[in-house]
Amino acid sequence: MRTYETTFIINPQTDDATIERHISDIADIITKNNGKIVHEDKMGTRRLAYPIQKLTQGYYASFIFEAPREVLPLLDRHYKLNEMYIRNLTVRFDGKLEEIIQQENPFVKPNANKFVSDKEALKAKTEVETKKEEKTSPPPENREEPVQETPVVEPLPEDNQEKAEKTKENVEEKGESQETPETNYDDEEDQL
Repeated sequence: MRTYETTFIINPQTDDATIERHISDIADIITKNNGKIVHEDKMGTRRLAYPIQKLTQGYYASFIFEAPREVLPLLDRHYKLNEMYIRNLTVRFDGKLEEIIQQENPFVKPNANKFVSDKEALKAKTEVETKKEEKTSPPPENREEPVQETPVVEPLPEDNQEKAEKTKENVEEKGESQETPETNYDDEEDQL
């Protein structure tokens, strides 16, 4: 027997019981014909890449199974006869099942299909959360902030000081002489 993967999309405009019945129909076809379901993945309702039969969403489900070659035409016939299946694809599975299970549930040991005990899973989960908090938490308050140093201004040589004072006086004199007369805007409004 070979390992296959079948993925199908069901019309999501029905109730949950009908969707579950259609998923179990596929599982029954596989198991009744000397097949064995290795992994089942109900991905749920997702947005389609493009509209199919005027639908923009579909319920995705997938099975990885071991079965004789005779099961494939039976699955294909079932998909074609039932209008609830929008799309389907059955291919030979060449991947590593352990990696797929590990990606879906990180608390599964990679070398075994046994789940980790609740205590170990809780411990692993809290460790992951504390690492995330450490990365995102602000620095502790007791850290000293760097002190900003004020720049030291050295006095100018005497020649430059005299020049600076003269330019300062010139600017002040020009500022006094360049005062602009105040304009009365009320008079302008009356003229308009």
